[in-house]
Amino acid sequence: MKHVLVIDESSLLQQYLKEKCAKLGLEVTVALNGLDGLSKIFSARPDIIMDFNLSRLRGTEIVEKKTQSPTIKDIPVVIITSSKVMPDPVYMKKHNILKVIPKPIRVDILVSMLADGLRIPLSVEPTPCMLDVHFNENVLFIEIAKGLNTDKIEVLKYKILELIQIFRVTRPKVLVIMSDLKLTPADTVKLELLFDTILAATGSGAARIKVLTTAAPVRTFLAADEKYRGIEAAGSLEQVMDRIFDLNVSQFVSSGKTMLKQNLVNPGQGETGGQAGLELKFHREQDELPQFFTAETRRPAHIAVVDDDELIQELLESAFTGTGWNIHKYGSGTEFILACEKTDFDLVFLDILMPGIDGFGVMDYLKKKGMDIPVIVLSTVSQRTTILKAVSFGVNSYLIKPLDADLILKKTQSVFKRNF
Repeated sequence: MKHVLVIDESSLLQQYLKEKCAKLGLEVTVALNGLDGLSKIFSARPDIIMDFNLSRLRGTEIVEKKTQSPTIKDIPVVIITSSKVMPDPVYMKKHNILKVIPKPIRVDILVSMLADGLRIPLSVEPTPCMLDVHFNENVLFIEIAKGLNTDKIEVLKYKILELIQIFRVTRPKVLVIMSDLKLTPADTVKLELLFDTILAATGSGAARIKVLTTAAPVRTFLAADEKYRGIEAAGSLEQVMDRIFDLNVSQFVSSGKTMLKQNLVNPGQGETGGQAGLELKFHREQDELPQFFTAETRRPAHIAVVDDDELIQELLESAFTGTGWNIHKYGSGTEFILACEKTDFDLVFLDILMPGIDGFGVMDYLKKKGMDIPVIVLSTVSQRTTILKAVSFGVNSYLIKPLDADLILKKTQSVFKRNF
């Protein structure tokens, strides 16, 4: 049996990798930091899966010390990194780094690279499934289309726990949006895994979970088991958002991509081209992997604030004091579009109503140019049609003014600090 050492300081990622590797038939040891990891490399001499961003000893120091030791220099290494950086091929060959797995972790990439790097036969479930999860305020949105995939449901557990940690929400309300599902009688086991996962990860209880679906098998399944009978199912977006939750739909907008549309659950009109969140996508569901660069190109984040209100610009800038990030302020969409030709932005805070090119014009420009930059919309406009139009462009979140600095940081953290 292959023995794998996982070195990562995220307790959730540790747990996921340990459970996943064990299910793949690998013996797993976990190290809590770089120094602990190096000690276990010398004592156990396992294959290594490690984050490059560690305390006590950095990932670069570990691989360099490994290379200097004749007894462990040939141990293979698989790197996990949350930055858009990977070592150049010469560095990788020198230190026997076989693969680099990008964060957020995607299960198919993880399994594929482990299989290739460690030379073991592994595979993932092929069932088509579009799955995304995100928070807005205290409501957790889980969006599922096409089908149910066990591998993705396993990742869902950790993504929910990660978001609960970031937003510090206990027992959230949950809205499960299910569309265009192709279910068979055999999927009953997967439905049970899905709802058991949601109940366990959120700790919310059945009464706080609502399901938006027109799929009869889902309704039948929920009604048949006593432990799910508190979960309410509806076929109308307005019923779920306004009546069941007793909330205004304008408060809650997808921080994933483009799922909140009226035709989402219309019979025969399931999602055909929508994008799921990167953290729960398979590689084959997108055009290519994120762009990676050599280590020399590492840089602080560049955040654009596009708003004609100078007070909002100052609020955003002050919210990020101490991060070391570069905050670029623009008073119009035109200024920002011109700046896009010179600067690679990592995140954009975007006002809707501006003179000249407004927020919609900016989003249209980014979409036509194929610039996949996360966008958080800032606006005083709370009408449903305006919000849904913004969501149709794939915005990552929608914040209504006046703004709260703590919420701004949480939204940014949910974009930048994803492991899953």
